[in-house]
Amino acid sequence: MSTRRARASGIGGGYPVRLSRRGAEVVLADGLALEQAREFNLRGQEYDGLEEIRGNGDIIVMDEAYTTFKELLNIDCKVITIEESYEQAMELRKKFHDFVCKHGVDL
Repeated sequence: MSTRRARASGIGGGYPVRLSRRGAEVVLADGLALEQAREFNLRGQEYDGLEEIRGNGDIIVMDEAYTTFKELLNIDCKVITIEESYEQAMELRKKFHDFVCKHGVDL
């Protein structure tokens, strides 16, 4: 494993890190550049239904995920904001719970 220092902010996605008093160090497999890891994260977020994570932390939902939220759960949410993320998560949790109960899923 090789270690590359990178600030925790500014590189969206999940990375293996080593924490110390000096801060966080991104720890990548040998031969994997930080830019390659970043590209993997960006491509992977599409599978989570995320189009973009803006610099201010707002999340833009992909059209397909937005349509699913709207049609199946009656949630009209294209942008998830930092300020409203807790309330948005609680609404999603409740609506998803109602949806699965309506369709006979035991929780």
